[in-house]
Amino acid sequence: MSLPEAPERFERDVLVEEFLDGPEISVDSVVLAGRVEPIVLAHKQTGFPPSFEETGHVVDAADPLLSDEDMRAVLTAAHAAVGYTTGVTHTELRRTAAGFKVVEINGRLGGDMIPLLGLLASGVDPDLVAAAVACGQPPVTDRTAAKVAGIRFYYPDEDVTVGTLELDEALLPAQAYEAMLLTGPGERVLLPPRGSAWESRLAHVIAVADSADELRAALEDAAKAIRLEPAGPA
Repeated sequence: MSLPEAPERFERDVLVEEFLDGPEISVDSVVLAGRVEPIVLAHKQTGFPPSFEETGHVVDAADPLLSDEDMRAVLTAAHAAVGYTTGVTHTELRRTAAGFKVVEINGRLGGDMIPLLGLLASGVDPDLVAAAVACGQPPVTDRTAAKVAGIRFYYPDEDVTVGTLELDEALLPAQAYEAMLLTGPGERVLLPPRGSAWESRLAHVIAVADSADELRAALEDAAKAIRLEPAGPA
């Protein structure tokens, strides 16, 4: 009589996830008495496939998805499923061929300057919205602007050790709102998959424009203002 084979064992836990196709968005919402109201919708820019690393975000105050009934229904169902009734949230979704799918839902505002992009695009301040809700006050969510705001993160072409890294503000486009270096001399910058996308960022630029095309062109032009001289390979 032969004994059954022992089940295969792994040194680490295995996480199995569903592959979701389609563009990714994030939605910062205010939730009052179970009612979910989107205040900032950001289209995520990704790179370094197949990892879907975040390389930027674009927020359009007039984005038609803000009133999309299917997306709102998914948002409402997701909040109901986790029992979240009051506060602010950051929900990440993919718009797949089968509809909107929830990637994650968080009891916080978005990172990567997304709340600031929302303020610059629409005039709605997500930080003040969150504070009002926390204090039991009605939040102000009236839109007073109709712009397109975005942030882009800039990376080296390959793994490097930074020699000098400079930002020439004179070369920034007129649409630039903020530009900031994120690393400095002597730092080893490793691109995915050797490193992480956020650790390998050289700089970021935030811009505000009247259209998505104008914004895209401005963020492309902004790359000229970032000057990297490698000290050598990483």
